[in-house]
Amino acid sequence: LKEEMKRIFLYYSSLNTSSEGVNGQKWTRLCQDCECIATHRHYAQSTPSRSFIPSGLLTKSTADQLFVDALAECGVGKHGSLDFDGLMVAFRRLGCRMCPQLEGSPNDALHKLLLEHILPNALRCAETLLEVELDMQTEEMLQRSKGVGVLYNSYCMPGTVNKGDLSSQVFMRLMTDFKIVPSLLSNTECGQVFLAAKLQETSQSQVTLFHLCLLIASHVAFSKHPYNTKLVGKEVRLREMLDRMNADDMHAMRHTLEKLG
Repeated sequence: LKEEMKRIFLYYSSLNTSSEGVNGQKWTRLCQDCECIATHRHYAQSTPSRSFIPSGLLTKSTADQLFVDALAECGVGKHGSLDFDGLMVAFRRLGCRMCPQLEGSPNDALHKLLLEHILPNALRCAETLLEVELDMQTEEMLQRSKGVGVLYNSYCMPGTVNKGDLSSQVFMRLMTDFKIVPSLLSNTECGQVFLAAKLQETSQSQVTLFHLCLLIASHVAFSKHPYNTKLVGKEVRLREMLDRMNADDMHAMRHTLEKLG
């Protein structure tokens, strides 16, 4: 289930790109989407007095406290965010609370929570983010493109618009400067693309991370109607993205970069 859970983490952690990871607000949204928190509809169907929480559901305050407890267990301040492993800690606590009969077996409680609540409701939100991987053919295509190298040197090298390692803000600026955002990707989708690439790239290579960002961005952008039937295959979609960024037209690219300063 690890790949599925990565997709869920990507989607919810990038709902607000001002902070990486899952914070309290995103946690509440996740619990609501997965039908773990009782709504007004649930209360209305519970008892005539509407004073009891339906069996198996939590109040928002209880869900919030579980998140705070998970932050403490992970050594994070109460206003912090959970990374992927931290989210699993929070899910384990949530599972035990929703399935008290399994409190002595937290892994079983987690498994039941994932199968009955998390996967059926949350997985579809980020299903396109981890469908493509950077293979030898696409890597060679990116390495051969002089324009891709110029973009990396212009945006990603320390001392340019970047102050260190490639960040989501730098990638967002690149996509915005070349009109990929908002014409093909939303701000949220752009943040999701960067996080998806970060999860896949484990070698700490900034060039490979940049290439992955471009590949995943092209896949997400052209998986939508009307492009999804016209542009089939990751190489075709990547080529379309590079063409729109003038990656093989050095004169047009230099002109764009000069205009951008």
